[in-house]
Amino acid sequence: MAAISFSDAAMRHWKDAQTLSEKGRWANASQLFGLAAECALKQALIATNQVRTLPDGDIVQGQRARRHVNQELYDEYCQNQPTELRRAYPMPAQNPFQDWCIDQRYWSDGDVPTEHQMRAHENAAKLCLYQIAPNGVLP
Repeated sequence: MAAISFSDAAMRHWKDAQTLSEKGRWANASQLFGLAAECALKQALIATNQVRTLPDGDIVQGQRARRHVNQELYDEYCQNQPTELRRAYPMPAQNPFQDWCIDQRYWSDGDVPTEHQMRAHENAAKLCLYQIAPNGVLP
């Protein structure tokens, strides 16, 4: 079984989303910005010992942190965001991923996120990545 690395996955999804965004592939960029944010928040919760993990690095079943970024995960992190990060990188009170869905990868072209939605997800993902990025530096 492969080891889980939420921080590596967050950065990988972020970089791929940026590439897709530059090429005008907004729907898939939006999907990956959401996954980057999700992985970053899971890593942040692990790093601050707010969730239990398995030996492979995955989060133990039954915890709210196992949910997606448009569900309880975002709220879970915001309620427990460390004070120093709250001052440096405050998270919006309303979840900016409410219109994001893991299932959008199956949607028809007429229903996928627009460029405007993708930009909102990009900005929100950046805030999530700052929660785990040393000195706020992103690739």
